[in-house]
Amino acid sequence: SDNFIRCNGKSLPLNPDLSDGKHHTIRVRYQDKKLRVFVDDSAKQKFMVDLDLANTVKIKDDKLYFGLCASTHGDLGAQQHHFHNFSYRPLD
Repeated sequence: SDNFIRCNGKSLPLNPDLSDGKHHTIRVRYQDKKLRVFVDDSAKQKFMVDLDLANTVKIKDDKLYFGLCASTHGDLGAQQHHFHNFSYRPLD
């Protein structure tokens, strides 16, 4: 697959094909120093990496800023990446 996710030096293929022109739901969950990625409301994680955010990022004044990005590569030409919705909620 030409679709992959990369985090903390780890890169894994990501299925389904996100360049198929359909809307996809991506859910990211961080708990117990593990970052997990789920695609299209699947209960099965597509990607997991150990990540200790407290020792990886600098937090100033109890604030953390983060961003989302998407890119293309190879001979695919230009693609559009739209974030239609974003939400955050702390885990209990």
